[in-house]
Formats: sequence, C-alpha cells, structure tokens
Amino acid sequence: MLTPAELGEMLAGASWREEREWKRVAWQTAHGLNVSGKMLRRTVTADELLGRKREMVVKDPHAKFAELWRRKQEREKAQELAEKGAADGS
Repeated sequence: MLTPAELGEMLAGASWREEREWKRVAWQTAHGLNVSGKMLRRTVTADELLGRKREMVVKDPHAKFAELWRRKQEREKAQELAEKGAADGS
C-alpha cells in the first residue's frame, strides 16, 4: 500500500522521466533537421520543436557565481543585523 506522499513522488518521477525523453527526442530530431537544413533554410532548436522559449545559456558562469555569492553575503549580513537587533531589543 502506498501513502499519498509516496504516490506523489512516483508520479513526479514518472513525469520527470517522460519530460527527459521528450527532450532527448526533440534534440535528436532538431539535429536531424539541421543536418539536412537545405530544406528549412534555418536551424531548428529542440526547444522550438517542444513549443518552448529557448533556455537561457549562462554566458559567463564566473559572473553568475559572483552574483550568487554577493546575494548570499547580503542575506547573511541582513540576518546578522536582524539577530543583533532582536538580541538588543530583548
């Protein structure tokens, strides 16, 4: 017997596997179409075949990491100030 949580996890996993399979098929199809691109006169992406906007590609991963690190430090500083204020107010 499954609990509702276990059933939900199983459904989420099945959905994830199906999504991964669609991406794989779309990737293969896009490459097949692009190899014979003389007919289309343009390149096709897997996201276009799936009817989605193109996924963002991080151009500079170091800049992205630096931005995430800066945000983390700001959150930690804000949390320290909040804790200090709570301790002073007690």
